[in-house]
Amino acid sequence: MVERAPRGVESLSTEPGNAYEGVAAAWAGGPAAMYDKLASVAITSTAKSLRGASVLDVGAGTGALCRALKAAGAVPIAVDMSGDMLGLIGDAALGSVVGDMCALPFCDNGFDAAVSGFAISHIDT
Repeated sequence: MVERAPRGVESLSTEPGNAYEGVAAAWAGGPAAMYDKLASVAITSTAKSLRGASVLDVGAGTGALCRALKAAGAVPIAVDMSGDMLGLIGDAALGSVVGDMCALPFCDNGFDAAVSGFAISHIDT
């Protein structure tokens, strides 16, 4: 997997898989607010069915979906390739794991549900 930096964001790392490493603070101070709003809208229609469920947020970034999931009563677990981004999730997730969404470091059937809201476009296949 090769993760691309979004347009207008230069990767601060020479590792192609870590395009977001080192940019979390800038992300949190800018685009994160918009993604939090989008995440709330995305989770609204399924919020009742997720109450109490363990939900894996794949490509969690700084935790927009984790915050929406937690507000809906779910128990989010975050996975992302960038430890820098995961470092800003705080208590929005029960736990955070640095990992590759194309090779998830979890056992099968370990979660009640999984979401991936804003990450799939960062995969080169």
